[in-house]
Amino acid sequence: MKKAVSLIVALFLLPAAILHAAPWPGNIRYRDRTYLRELMRDTWRYIDYYISPITGLPYDSNQAKDITNTTNIGLYLTSLCMAYKLGYVEEEYAIARITKILDSLDTYENWHRLYGNWIDPDGNDRTAKPGESNISDYNKLPAGLIVVRQTFPPLAARCTAFLDEIPWEKFWEPGTDKIRYAFDVREKETRNPVYFYRGEDKILGQFLMIASGKVPPSTWEKQDLSMEEMYGVKYFKWGWQGGGLFMQFICDLFMDNRGTSLGLSSAHFAWAQMVHGLKIGAPVWGWSACVSPKGNYLGMNGLVDEVVTPHASALAVSLFPRDVAENLQRLESYGLRTPCMVNGKPEAFGFRDSVNWKTGEIADKYLVLDQAMLFLSLVNYCQRGLLWRTFAADPMVARGRELIEEYREAPSKRRQQHAQIHALSWPEPGTFWMSENPSSVYRPGDIIQKTLWARSLSAEPFNGFSEEWKITDEKGDVIADEQHPIELEARQTRKLADVLVPTERASFSSTWTFDTTLASSNRTLVTRRASIRFPNSLPIEGAWKIAAGDEPARAQIDFDDSGWKTVAVPLRWEDAALPDYDGTAWYRVRFTVPAEALERWRGKPLAILLGAVDDADETFLNGRKIGHGGSFPPDKETAWDKLRVYEFSEEQLRDENILAVRVSDWGGNGGIWRGPVTIGPAAELRQSSAESE
Repeated sequence: MKKAVSLIVALFLLPAAILHAAPWPGNIRYRDRTYLRELMRDTWRYIDYYISPITGLPYDSNQAKDITNTTNIGLYLTSLCMAYKLGYVEEEYAIARITKILDSLDTYENWHRLYGNWIDPDGNDRTAKPGESNISDYNKLPAGLIVVRQTFPPLAARCTAFLDEIPWEKFWEPGTDKIRYAFDVREKETRNPVYFYRGEDKILGQFLMIASGKVPPSTWEKQDLSMEEMYGVKYFKWGWQGGGLFMQFICDLFMDNRGTSLGLSSAHFAWAQMVHGLKIGAPVWGWSACVSPKGNYLGMNGLVDEVVTPHASALAVSLFPRDVAENLQRLESYGLRTPCMVNGKPEAFGFRDSVNWKTGEIADKYLVLDQAMLFLSLVNYCQRGLLWRTFAADPMVARGRELIEEYREAPSKRRQQHAQIHALSWPEPGTFWMSENPSSVYRPGDIIQKTLWARSLSAEPFNGFSEEWKITDEKGDVIADEQHPIELEARQTRKLADVLVPTERASFSSTWTFDTTLASSNRTLVTRRASIRFPNSLPIEGAWKIAAGDEPARAQIDFDDSGWKTVAVPLRWEDAALPDYDGTAWYRVRFTVPAEALERWRGKPLAILLGAVDDADETFLNGRKIGHGGSFPPDKETAWDKLRVYEFSEEQLRDENILAVRVSDWGGNGGIWRGPVTIGPAAELRQSSAESE
């Protein structure tokens, strides 16, 4: 088995060994470190905000206050300990929070301190849900308790009693050394013995089993060492479509894996993602499970190139600090750190969960899981491995590291592994564009404003490359074009040019084409094409009126809504006007259509486009119903994530128009939560909605 481990490490080192040696930005500028510390503080504010006042357990997200899981609880406990060590909270506050959580956990159904994955955070139902739970979710809870007992000695005995009761031995299958990854709290049994993939999020659980002394260390060497290869480097499964970077890095938050095959695997995994971003021309990188801007969860086999999540790159900050700091600041340019409106008040909570870098759409959701991973990664980097050191100081953890050969040998291999990671290099530069309007939707007369950037992941300087771009109209006539030489120092990201292109020549409903070519010595390396659209529709987003309750008269033109609250649309109503409200409410907005737009639309069927309404709606224009989505109670058919295109005739418009939308929400969040919200020719709106779906 020792030979097998040596072979696996050699396979890792081979791709890096044949690459050029390179100096590495092992540290970052003072202003970047200050930036990361500020982000760390804001992210903690979110983690500690959405907490059940009844049980003290963290809610799953700012929009899901009816569920949480054991991962969330474990990461919250860990984050609270780190916040205390950072001076964010007082000892009395932290101990009170932790004690409330422990008291609450005592009241939930469990099997020898094994809890089901999903828990009601307000404690209305404290019974275990039927069915299997997974060690990958559960393992962060005992890990968090280890951090608690190392941080707060008055709580150590209670945490130890909890940890000692966990029946780790029931997960082990003697004879095969397989580990059962599932358990059923109600049936009081463990299930599904397998050899864990070394690169998956169950590994921390297996380490704790061995460290407890209830499972033999021989099981560690029986793990599945299958790999995935991308861009010349190898890393353990599960990889890219197995959930992305969090799959390996979430265990790295607790375990200092430098000098181990897991540590090198994580470095290679992050490197492959940086190269991928370079290859596809993405301004930002970081692919991992997250909530997309459309509201759906991108998990196993669900990742897409256009959606990245801030926590993913932050997980690699201890490995590639300069790359991560620059990437996070580019992500911020999309508005991902815009304060969140809570009960009408802006709150600085760090990054929202994701962005579509092609369209500029951002998620309006925060997950405590992703925020905690981001926070704890920054803690380890900014505070010299504070979480690693706290976790490693525990006698149980120290025993586990001594029992597993790879961890015993890790300190002696760190220098070599550090050098191998620093030797990573990619032989070609890449380019990307940043834009004030990533959606590339303009009105004739607007200015197209973009910045052209070049990026190197090479150990050597680059010259002799160039980037050529041009914008052409529908006839193929060139509107503007330029060529820029590319000269880069090793591992440099540099702005090449600011581009300002007027659009007076554009017409409504037209589409221009934006082409770019990266070349070297008359050899074309990559070409890309994007559309610049000039739609014939008008936005009606912005300040609307809203009121809870339900009465048919609210659809009428002459209804008096002067006493209603003003709310931004699109936005979930819980984030502003109607916190914690489930039921029926009405929106109303007044708008006019300019004469020149009416002239363009003449003779065409018109429509209103609503991006998404949670859960169901009926929509009225000037007192007449033009459409509905979903079904109201008692039928309760949700259409929370569906675009609506409601058609009407031109004759229905007036000099001043009233759009009234009746909305029913029967759980979670509600309202007109996603744009666009526009009016225009029906055919165009149907086409654009089909493209966005």
